[in-house]
Amino acid sequence: MMTNDHMDAVESIAIDYIRDVMTRVRDNFGVVIKTGMELEFYALNERGEAERLLDDDDIDAIDDELIAAGIANDFDDENDIDFYGQYEIAIGVHDPLTTAKKAMKARNYLETSAKRMGVSAFDFSALPFKDKEANAAHVSFSLWSPGGRPLFADKYNKPTALLKKVAQGVLDKQKHLFAFYSPNQEDYARYGNTKWTPKKIAYIKRVDKAGSLRFANCDDCYEPEDEEDVVPEDFRLEDRLASASSNYYIAMAAVMSGVEHGLTQYTTLFRSADDVPQSERDTYDLMPLDQSGAVLAVDKTNLKKFPKSAMPKTQAEAIKGLADYFNNLPDKEGREAKLCHGFLVGSNATQSSKIKGLVPR
Repeated sequence: MMTNDHMDAVESIAIDYIRDVMTRVRDNFGVVIKTGMELEFYALNERGEAERLLDDDDIDAIDDELIAAGIANDFDDENDIDFYGQYEIAIGVHDPLTTAKKAMKARNYLETSAKRMGVSAFDFSALPFKDKEANAAHVSFSLWSPGGRPLFADKYNKPTALLKKVAQGVLDKQKHLFAFYSPNQEDYARYGNTKWTPKKIAYIKRVDKAGSLRFANCDDCYEPEDEEDVVPEDFRLEDRLASASSNYYIAMAAVMSGVEHGLTQYTTLFRSADDVPQSERDTYDLMPLDQSGAVLAVDKTNLKKFPKSAMPKTQAEAIKGLADYFNNLPDKEGREAKLCHGFLVGSNATQSSKIKGLVPR
């Protein structure tokens, strides 16, 4: 587990890193990143038990309070038996840095206001009850043109090649940066141990939630018949790895690393929709702009063959994977390298793992 001082230091690097990615993606690829978050947590009674303690009027009042405070868009409860006593708040749509900031503020606001709101406590820990669902922090994201055109859906309301390439990049980074999503040892009890938590690093669709990255194409699509309500503005990817107890700046930094990696590794430069004639705007983001892009377009496996990897079972395993990744980063002066280094130095697992060159003597 990281000390508060180390967590603050890594958080500061993460904030700078997110800001840098937002700028580079806009300047180099002509796209804007929009994000949102859903935070899950339990309401506890005085005995530490989860109950549905808030009625509809209570929920509406808290919802209004959070909206008035400019923190969250929606406060709701989960009625399914698997989630009994669990609530969630939705944050967004904002740029990545604003979303992470509001999520941190929302958790602190609820934790410090619980008694005033009629409950003993709001519990954001990863797996507070073995017989109930875990608490997650889902990060949703999509790419847009500067002029406001959604780039994850084509004119037929189907996922674009751009969405698939970004998904590939995020999956690659999920494997390497797993420790960013779960900085505490207790977070690892969550994975694979409940019905709706990720069991593998994989790209999934609506109903099957066993994977770490979900494609969503409407406000809340879980059944095929829901797709009649699909609109391109709702096409997004949902990163499901982070625990509700994580640091949301650091988790967001991991997601943004994947977005940029997907754009850089699996695509050529995109022209801004605002610079393309109207007749071309339906297909511009699918067109290869040079020879390497054309070769990539021919090899369809690059768009469809998403990796499926086992997830680390312990913090030490995740930290070891992060250390290996850091040692292979070509640019040791970059923000991402500083982020990795700061995280590793602050980890007790690293202090005892004898990783060369990472921990100051």
